[in-house]
Amino acid sequence: MKQSRTDEKKSSALPKQSGLSQWFRIVTPHFGGYFVAMAAGILSTAASTVLLLLVTFSITMLQGPIRPVSWSELVGEHASRWISPIVRATAYENGLSVDLQKLLIVPALIAFALLGNGLKMLHEYKIENLGETVSRELRQKISYAFLNGEYTESKNVSAALLGNFLGEDSREIRQCFTRLCGSIPIESFAALVYLSLLVFLDTQLFVLFFAIFLPAGIVIRGTGKYLRRLAKQGIHVQTELTQSYLEKIRGWQTIQSFAAQETELSRFEQKNTDIFNIWRRSARAKSLSSPTIEWLGITAGACVLILALRRVSEGALAGSILTAFLITVAQLSNSFQTVVSQLNTTKRGSAALKRINDFLQQRHDGQTESAEEPAAATISAPEYAEVRHIELTTASLKLINPVKDDQIFFENISIELSHGDTLAITGPSGAGKSTLIECLSGLRKTDSGEITLTLNNDKKITFPRLAEHLRVTFLSQEPFIFDSSILENILYPMKQDSPSSGQMTQARECLRHACLEHKLFDEQALSLSGGEKQRLAFARGFMNNPHIWIIDEGTSALDVETEAILMRNLMNFSPASVKIFIAHKASLLKFANKRISLTR
Repeated sequence: MKQSRTDEKKSSALPKQSGLSQWFRIVTPHFGGYFVAMAAGILSTAASTVLLLLVTFSITMLQGPIRPVSWSELVGEHASRWISPIVRATAYENGLSVDLQKLLIVPALIAFALLGNGLKMLHEYKIENLGETVSRELRQKISYAFLNGEYTESKNVSAALLGNFLGEDSREIRQCFTRLCGSIPIESFAALVYLSLLVFLDTQLFVLFFAIFLPAGIVIRGTGKYLRRLAKQGIHVQTELTQSYLEKIRGWQTIQSFAAQETELSRFEQKNTDIFNIWRRSARAKSLSSPTIEWLGITAGACVLILALRRVSEGALAGSILTAFLITVAQLSNSFQTVVSQLNTTKRGSAALKRINDFLQQRHDGQTESAEEPAAATISAPEYAEVRHIELTTASLKLINPVKDDQIFFENISIELSHGDTLAITGPSGAGKSTLIECLSGLRKTDSGEITLTLNNDKKITFPRLAEHLRVTFLSQEPFIFDSSILENILYPMKQDSPSSGQMTQARECLRHACLEHKLFDEQALSLSGGEKQRLAFARGFMNNPHIWIIDEGTSALDVETEAILMRNLMNFSPASVKIFIAHKASLLKFANKRISLTR
């Protein structure tokens, strides 16, 4: 209970992050690349807008003989008022001449098409690359937080949770990043540009268009929300009906004995009727909204076209402006639909990012708390002669257990180990043997007493993590063997593509000490049996030539004869190292000069 309250307090102390703020934090370290990507996207939108005007102008000009074109025919009445002061008293004051059209239109179309597509490609490449970079960095942070965290906390982390973080959540974050930080802002900007362009092309068409289409949009949105709400209600009631029916099946005898069939049938019928009514309301909403939206759209399109054609026939509206207006409406609709559809797909990515940030924050808080305690100074791995002894003085350990409050693993234990000593730890299952090994190696702290590591230079380290100061080989009942060759498993963690001849000779000698002399280097390690994998772990230990061996039932899969040969080889190969092992077999006790027996 005490531990759960601590966890609740810690989780409540986590900063609350809004959806946008957490995305802003992961973009900030890559602001330069993100700025380039967004600038390319904005410029590609501008180039596409110019290309749109050039295409509609070219289409209109192809319908008749080439003639001079005024600025109002090219960019609309409002925009032409802005251009007029700029081109006043120049050769282009009245518009584009025929010669200039012949000279510039085709090269301009090609240039803006290439420019827009090139900038769009650059934007998408940079955003996709940043998305993968962000995802990779999050995976690195998760791995670092897990591998460098406190041992007991890392043991309690769910492997499924980590797998989900590194797999599905990372993919969701990458996809959400490209949408939320890439395409959605650019498409929103494009929609704003196209909307402004409609105003500049012709204000009357714009007002009429939105005066009729806006109600259609309201109907679409309102109907969609209502249908989604009904769908959730229907699914909820249908789930209740299914659960209720399963309960009736399990409680059939009870229903029969109480003659409650009529009651249960009426309850079932009520739920069934609720579902029917929900879907009937949904069907009614669809049947009413669909023709309404269609007729509103038809009416809006007809009114816009009638007004536009009337103004074109009267000479008040250029044909090129009408063509540009219709194409811009199509572009605006496409951008708006893209933004809406992608916004609906960002929820899972934001939720995944929040889960990972909460996990990293919790791990960071735990490391910060432990960092506030006196930290042991790290030194380079010394030679055997520098190790004096490891001492555990009158220690006890209690752990909070949900079944037994304050479960005592061990108490009043004193150990002193010097180089060359071999300690055997015995006791029944659940007595705390593996826990004692964790305390001796510095992975877990005791409730009382202290562990000290003393070197020949009189340097004393309290509560050391042995692996930070000495070469340590830990052998468990299920050793860490990865999918690769026997040679690469022996050389682990050394990363060398081509081992030297000396290393090859040493690795072959280590295999002989581990009773695996008949194995080939290029044989796959995962194909070995359980006992051979344990011996391969010993061969890796021989290659490491450690100061301390810690063996947690590392010979459990071996027969007595092979185990005896392997232990003798260990004693002969590492006479000066400290060896600590858990002994379930009486045959192992003869190799130890010190013993500790734990009781439950």
